[in-house]
Amino acid sequence: RVLFRSYLINHAQFVACHQYVFLEKMDVLEVAEEGATFLLNSPYGKDEVFDHLPGSVQKQILDKKLDLWVIDAAKVAADAAKAGAKFLALGFAPDGKRLVAGAEDGRLFAWGARDGQQIGEIAKHAGAITQLRFLAQGGLVAAGDGKIERVWETDPGWRLSRTIGDGQDPAIFAGRVSGLAFSPDGETLVTGGGVPSRSGDLKLFSMRDGALRSEINDAHSDTIVDVAVSPDGKSVATAGMDRVARVFSVDDSSLIGTFEGHGGHVLGVSWRDDGRVLATAGADKK
Repeated sequence: RVLFRSYLINHAQFVACHQYVFLEKMDVLEVAEEGATFLLNSPYGKDEVFDHLPGSVQKQILDKKLDLWVIDAAKVAADAAKAGAKFLALGFAPDGKRLVAGAEDGRLFAWGARDGQQIGEIAKHAGAITQLRFLAQGGLVAAGDGKIERVWETDPGWRLSRTIGDGQDPAIFAGRVSGLAFSPDGETLVTGGGVPSRSGDLKLFSMRDGALRSEINDAHSDTIVDVAVSPDGKSVATAGMDRVARVFSVDDSSLIGTFEGHGGHVLGVSWRDDGRVLATAGADKK
């Protein structure tokens, strides 16, 4: 249920620190339970923030196995200024993954709490938004001028992040892309494809900037039609039209193993949750 009063919390599953300097002045994580989410307003990004934290804070994060999220509120404010918005209400989603702000002109904006990237304008209210309340189901109640209240969904749905390749340059993709998979941490995109009857190409791209991390242009002797990243993110399994499945190392692109036995094209690969078993499916119905 939605709480409209202040309560003293001694065992917290979610802790937010809105001023980075507080980390040096008080024990911000004293009430954090093991496995809790810690949201920090920080000038440092997610890949460097831990090295800048006080030693006592680092120890608590590790000892309590906290899930650390960071957001640069100054950047969010700069984005808001660019959008020409004057914000009157602000709130984090219950899962801590999104920051939502309501503007004087009735617009609702959202940002990703982990990376501070603006998701965009998600809705338009009838008047100035002065109050925001999140519902347990994930919706958002906005209230403002004229005592108008409306419920919005805070997830705006799919949006294009970037396009890799232009369909013309063979240096990026020699043929069609027929297999896609993300690494468990979402940092890497793995693609499989190639030129039929000539080559099976395996490529790994960084999701931060779309840059090519590594590639194997002859991973198979025919097109790769499916790829799967192992649960630990260390290996990539491939299914090829050349009737074999293979496993490669993510770190150095070395071949870990080749699996034969299908009498037709291998059309699918999938890892078991523990990463110890690899399933394959083929055109031979096996």
